Amino acid sequence: MHIGSAARRAWSAKLKAATAASSLAMALLSLTPATARGPVPADLVLKNARIYTVDGSHRIVEALAVKNGKLVFVGDGKAVGAYIGGKTVVEDAGGKLVLPGLVDSHIHPRGIVDFGGCNLQAKAHTLAEIATLVRQCVVDAKLEPGKWLAVSQWEYAAGNQTDSKFATLRAALDAAAPDNPIVMTGWDGHHGAYNSRALALAKNDKGETVGYSKKTLQTDFAKFKSVVGLDIHGEPSGDIQDEGRSPIDSSETSAREFAKLLAEPQRLAQRLNSRGITAIWDAATYASDGIFGPGSMYDVYDKLEKTGQQSFRVNMAQYWTPEDFRDADGRVNWDALFVKADAIKAKYNDNPLATADSMKIFADGDMEANSNNTPPTFGAAFRPVPYLQPIFEKDAKGFLSVKGYVDISSPECVYARAVPADVSSPTAIADFTKRYGFHPGQCAISYGIPQHAPWIFNDYRACFFDHPADLARSDGLIPFPHANSALAFEVFKVRRGLIQTVWAIGGVFPYGIRSGWCDGPARSVASLA
Repeated sequence: MHIGSAARRAWSAKLKAATAASSLAMALLSLTPATARGPVPADLVLKNARIYTVDGSHRIVEALAVKNGKLVFVGDGKAVGAYIGGKTVVEDAGGKLVLPGLVDSHIHPRGIVDFGGCNLQAKAHTLAEIATLVRQCVVDAKLEPGKWLAVSQWEYAAGNQTDSKFATLRAALDAAAPDNPIVMTGWDGHHGAYNSRALALAKNDKGETVGYSKKTLQTDFAKFKSVVGLDIHGEPSGDIQDEGRSPIDSSETSAREFAKLLAEPQRLAQRLNSRGITAIWDAATYASDGIFGPGSMYDVYDKLEKTGQQSFRVNMAQYWTPEDFRDADGRVNWDALFVKADAIKAKYNDNPLATADSMKIFADGDMEANSNNTPPTFGAAFRPVPYLQPIFEKDAKGFLSVKGYVDISSPECVYARAVPADVSSPTAIADFTKRYGFHPGQCAISYGIPQHAPWIFNDYRACFFDHPADLARSDGLIPFPHANSALAFEVFKVRRGLIQTVWAIGGVFPYGIRSGWCDGPARSVASLA
């Protein structure tokens, strides 16, 4: 049960200060049963509850009282009677548990409100089932030919079994919508799948529409080859991970969804509060169009605050693309970036429910990949060691199991990488697979695809952390200390004694800890605290 859930309709504005977990916890620690002058009647009294106080003794008490959106009493069920007046709303919790609000410490909130549309509910489906479900979505949406359809909450890590009719995701989505481009997004936000109409819209770095194909994966899109799924003919199978999706512009779908959220921002607050969440960390908030599509969550939070409907606290991790701040020499002008970041930070300095005092830079990517592809796709997350390639076997029902791993240092793999033309024809691939038990494409060496060029990470590391210049690697990246080769967690001792945990897939640092490394010897150290 959530505090005041039944009475919220009558006095929702008064609950604002009580909804944040930290305020509730602190209030529970400090409250006493009554004041010296005697209690003032409360707006709300909750009785017959099991209220977890999170104090030093982890007490569980029976009642609480709220006045003007703040807790004024927590304690005994009889003593709370002193706070009941003629206008007090009294709720009987029926013995239910009441907890301080939950804090979601990593969330991308623009995608959590369900405005309808084609949602696969993160359930495992075969390719045949996906084709049927998406086909019905096309019918329900009454789409004109050529209009995009977005499919959300695809379970990329389970199901997706092939059959004689649908050997790939592309084939399943083609059958569902031959006349409309489709973008299907995994529940993690990192995996995507497209039909032929969508794949044909891929643009190269020159802005030319050349489409994803076997040919363009060797030329225009060679840098994405490791994260683009292939079929037995070497053509894209439909599923693409992370940065490999960037050549396909499906932003019209995300623009439509964001417009709905901006029109009804209170639904975000309702969604969070309905799950007991009263404080969040927005893990990547950008000022304009960004990684999640057009629109800025700053506008959503501002509208919630302006209309008095923000019933949760938010700490926004500012996300800026360093490449957007290159100077004439091609280097990142960090000062220009921080001018904009400072302005955002200052904007929320006096907002009791919102802050923007952290920033994010990341080499984002996901380690999982599609094992149904030929060869199985590599993960996209950047790793300090090459990805392993499992050798799979499939049972009668289409389920895969791992029977071993490819030895990329074996003679056959060394040869396959040295003379790829000898193992690229259908006959050569079949012969190689029959002889060695795996596809020659699995001999490739992949470290993933970092979202930014190595020198940008070096700048980032030099600006905000101690700079071990003597440890530079041959690939240009400064190695992070204490790196776990599997998950690449990093722990940095940041200047001013602060300690900040940074992931290889998502680095976050508190404001105000820049060193002079990023400015060079001629510039002074900038303090942004």
